[in-house]
Amino acid sequence: MILGLSPLSNFTNFLNLAGGINSFGTVQVNAFGGSTALPTYADRFGKVANPNPILLGPDGRIPHPVFLLPQSYSFSVYDSSGNLLTSYGSINPNQSLALEPVGAGCGWSPIGNGQTFYDLNGQIAAGGSLSTYLAGTSTPFQTWSNTSGSSLNPAVIPILTTGIINSAGIWIPNGVLVKFILKNAAGQTIFTADCVGGFQYGAKVPKGAFGQAPYGTVPFSTTRSISI
Repeated sequence: MILGLSPLSNFTNFLNLAGGINSFGTVQVNAFGGSTALPTYADRFGKVANPNPILLGPDGRIPHPVFLLPQSYSFSVYDSSGNLLTSYGSINPNQSLALEPVGAGCGWSPIGNGQTFYDLNGQIAAGGSLSTYLAGTSTPFQTWSNTSGSSLNPAVIPILTTGIINSAGIWIPNGVLVKFILKNAAGQTIFTADCVGGFQYGAKVPKGAFGQAPYGTVPFSTTRSISI
């Protein structure tokens, strides 16, 4: 069984109630609608289990990929003092990772679209880059900057001073998996996410797998629960 990438958490910089980076906070992962802990994995084959709760790094980011079983999850985010900031659910895996082509076209990338990138210190990754490769390889791969595939992104996409990519968007051809590597202006790797597929709008993605900006910075202004 091939697991699906979580549409929430990978490349997300979680913030605290004051709007600052939620350094060394935690994310508790449970089965949606209950308090039963549900495992996540650092690889798409389910061989490497993530801790639960997951400890955030100094940048407020989960320091490893998060792959999900074919079930509905809830994510509860806490600060470093154990205070609940917010809960998300239901969260379902990105089903496009099953490598089942859905015909001609492409899928919306869960990484890079409408997202502000930060470095390991929680600072905007101005002057950095987002590189794309074929999944599991070091072979550069050019994603699309539009849905029709008539315009290609460079394999190394610059990050602007505002922390967003210098592109109209990132789209991934159907049936293709991509590896993303985020680097800072000095060329140091900040984060790697492998085996990422585009969201296939329609039957291939269950309700709840998309609908919010899952990979952007998540501002927490108050404790709340969000259903998608």
